[in-house]
Amino acid sequence: MRTTTIIAVLITAALTTGACASSDRPAPGQDTAHLPPAPEPAVDKPLQTLGSNLELGPMSVLNVYVMPPPEGHYQAGQDAVVRLTLVNNSRTDDALTAVSSPLARTAAIHWDRGCDGTAEQVDRLPVTARGLVPAPADALEYRHSPYHLELRDLTKDVLGMTLPITVTFAQAGTATVQAKIRPQGEPHERYADLACTREKP
Repeated sequence: MRTTTIIAVLITAALTTGACASSDRPAPGQDTAHLPPAPEPAVDKPLQTLGSNLELGPMSVLNVYVMPPPEGHYQAGQDAVVRLTLVNNSRTDDALTAVSSPLARTAAIHWDRGCDGTAEQVDRLPVTARGLVPAPADALEYRHSPYHLELRDLTKDVLGMTLPITVTFAQAGTATVQAKIRPQGEPHERYADLACTREKP
């Protein structure tokens, strides 16, 4: 019951402010059985679901969606940004190590680990034990530093409502999720700003 409650709260957080592991996370390999569950992030909006969810063992891949196309639909040769929230329910650290799609020539993981406005390409995205992607050490709120996936050079026009995306974790393994493509015309959301906020909204 506790895990279900935590996951439900984190879905909401991904849509509003994001949630993250605080700076006092246990060191890799440290026994965390005696520790209380991570604190819940502040949430000021009702629960909504914009994307798809995937359970891969103890790893939850939540609210996976593709940002709206520049116009109409995604066309061959274009790139697409994918947003998601990763929740590690295991007692050990894990990491997202690869991403791919049959509709993209290449794919990459981006992480603005320092919340400086630049999401650098990385080889792996850590997800702490019983937590999320780490926040900067000086973060005052229980939030994550922003991250996203990038599908590069789509191989054909995408006329449907979803894109298949395969994610691979060092511990949890590999699975494919059908990411929903958000329609045009929706209000722009300040993803990075919300995730990196260092004071209460």
